[in-house]
Amino acid sequence: MKQTAQFAAMVNTLKSALGDEHPMAIAQLARHICKQETKLPLDRAVLNLLQCGYSIAQLLSALLQCESQRMKSLFSGHSALPLDVQLEDLRHTIDAFNTIQDKIMEVGEAFLTEAHARNIRGAVRLPENSEDRISEYAGLSSEEVEEIRQQAITEAVEAWCGSRRVRLFNQFRGIPINASAQLLGKGKEKIRISLDREVAKVFASHPDKNRAFLTCPGGEQQITASILKLEPGSVTLKLGEVAPSYVEKRRNLGVQVAENIRVKLSYKGRSRGTAQLFDLSISGFGFIVNQSSDTPSVDSGEELDCEFMLSGERIRASGWIRWQQSHEDMLRLGMELKSDRGLQQILQQEIFRLQRSIIVAMNEIDIPKEIRDALPSSDHTSTPEAH
Repeated sequence: MKQTAQFAAMVNTLKSALGDEHPMAIAQLARHICKQETKLPLDRAVLNLLQCGYSIAQLLSALLQCESQRMKSLFSGHSALPLDVQLEDLRHTIDAFNTIQDKIMEVGEAFLTEAHARNIRGAVRLPENSEDRISEYAGLSSEEVEEIRQQAITEAVEAWCGSRRVRLFNQFRGIPINASAQLLGKGKEKIRISLDREVAKVFASHPDKNRAFLTCPGGEQQITASILKLEPGSVTLKLGEVAPSYVEKRRNLGVQVAENIRVKLSYKGRSRGTAQLFDLSISGFGFIVNQSSDTPSVDSGEELDCEFMLSGERIRASGWIRWQQSHEDMLRLGMELKSDRGLQQILQQEIFRLQRSIIVAMNEIDIPKEIRDALPSSDHTSTPEAH
């Protein structure tokens, strides 16, 4: 079957986001994206990827990156055509990606329901069901944590040396941004990797502009990395903390909300204070609460009700607090929702709406000047300097 440049670009984008462990399954999805002839229906292609172990969040994130790449190539190749033709092609492209996105959610929902892995089992969570939470190495001594860290780094460096590739990622408004780089060298507590525009975007998406997360073998852990030195075409990274992987294991795509949305927390009609909505997925919410003397204490496992306005719709939901984590001078809470199909359909529509705005924002990420200056000449663009 003939392979086009567009197909090759989509395969490379998908592999950058998903890895290259299942090339045949990835190629089938790329064929549907490029509308190439294939004997495998779209729903079967999506199911194959889910059975390979990819989560819905990973597939949707990879699809977002493909859509961004496709729109870039579309505009660069159509610049001489009339504007109405460009806009019509863009509309068809977005509609095609929306079809695949909807199919991922449809097949993914059925897959997770059948596997009894999507909805809540009750107030007491099964120990093996650990997705959608941020956890620390609680209860371990500093020596035990350091031993875990050193072992993880050693195993990761060995794997990177074997493949000569390093996969790094970050979150941009809750959606993972992935990139793959060539390993150029290693030292004590540091590595040197190739630098291109995709790698630069991963760093630029972090508030500190110089931090990213590196994937450990198996995906169970992640290593924080910060920029030590920038050189033309390469970046030296300092290897920092090792933590249980969170982003890479999410089954449902979560997105951060840009608006300041106030949330009322209660239980059986009694107020439990207020919070701000931080992010949402079809399986749960993330809240931020101020830590003060009058802030009600909330325990992990506690059942709560919440109420807030989302895109003009009043949301009422119930669930359990599953994790807590410090967030600057505030506290982040993670709530897992009770099963509610009607609510999940509303949330799914809102997440799709937010995705559209996030795609635009992804393309406008401003790479800091010091990183941009180290990019190879082929990756330089006319992006204005940050002020």
